[in-house]
Amino acid sequence: IHGMTCAFCVDGLQRSLEKRPDITAAEVSLKHRKVRITTPGESADLEAIRQTVIDAGFTPVNIVRLADAP
Repeated sequence: IHGMTCAFCVDGLQRSLEKRPDITAAEVSLKHRKVRITTPGESADLEAIRQTVIDAGFTPVNIVRLADAP
């Protein structure tokens, strides 16, 4: 995530992501400039999530979908 510079950025992005019905949790790291999103299954729309990040004022760089470990 490009554009995050402070704790207010982290809080704003986290709140925006957690408002989405397909996201159960969002962990935003200013230090690593990353977001980890938890969804209830594979129903998450990656393009919609990307747009949420953009609408919050940031630039998503790389989105990687990770499956739960067995």
